[in-house]
Amino acid sequence: MDLEGVDMETMVAFRDYLTQHGVFATIRASRGEDIFAACGMLSTAKQQKEKGVTLQ
Repeated sequence: MDLEGVDMETMVAFRDYLTQHGVFATIRASRGEDIFAACGMLSTAKQQKEKGVTLQ
């Protein structure tokens, strides 16, 4: 199963909908994806390197 994120406009609309209905919600800023520093990416890259798999 391939999962993808949604665009910022969709996230903001969903957050606003939740807020209007009394649910506090925030949008997390993604950081470090460009250098494989996002959550778990460095560990995964190391494990795959040891197995001879290349991340793209």
